[in-house]
Amino acid sequence: MRTRHILLASLFLFSSVPGMAKPGERSIHLVTHESSPFMDPKLPDQGALIYALKIIFKKMNYDFKVTILDSWPRAKFKASKDPSIDGYVPYISKENTDEFLYSDYFYSAQWGLAERKDNPIKWKKIEDLAAYTAGNVQGVEYRDEIKKLVDSGKLKVTSTSLQENNIRLLGTRRVDFIFTDLTTFMYELKTNKALAEFKDVLQINNKPITISRYGLAIRKNHLPANFMAEFNKLSKDIDVYQDEYFKNLP
Repeated sequence: MRTRHILLASLFLFSSVPGMAKPGERSIHLVTHESSPFMDPKLPDQGALIYALKIIFKKMNYDFKVTILDSWPRAKFKASKDPSIDGYVPYISKENTDEFLYSDYFYSAQWGLAERKDNPIKWKKIEDLAAYTAGNVQGVEYRDEIKKLVDSGKLKVTSTSLQENNIRLLGTRRVDFIFTDLTTFMYELKTNKALAEFKDVLQINNKPITISRYGLAIRKNHLPANFMAEFNKLSKDIDVYQDEYFKNLP
């Protein structure tokens, strides 16, 4: 009888701990950074990518939680240092392979230059960009060839904290071009009323620097062994879900 009382007391104690998962319940907690219209706490469902991931994780029977931080470096740091975080999204390059597992790439997007219409950037190879001044959002990763140019000091870059400020640098002629994701740039320019004066004077350069590919990074030993195989299979439809989201976005 005493053993039964101890067992009941223990069950009551554990069932009373706030936030403790119910028996059999599965959850996943990811961290990311703000980048409209893909990850943004101000948008419906917190953005197109979060909307798509919600659908996928629901199919996998996971309760999905996401923390959206203001910069990519902060998001990766939190993923690495906070044991309550299961992973981060999206990744571009596979870093810390001893700590994280990486999904197949599930989304690709054009990454390149935005410029003023009256000052189109003329370049054939990456080194040609050293003749200009650039803008970039702090923490956004440079692609390999650009990184070499920046690290060598050949390309001067002014960094800002937000995409809005990055676009403003370009519109006010403080830089010759900015690095940007195509969709992110077009969405910000279209929807941000503070940038209305630049709407008809800026454009995307007709030559992309690269097509960036994105995926999901999961902390090793945090989730079941079959998690990544199931996610890779279902994530092939992320483009479909994101397109669905954009069609319904005001």
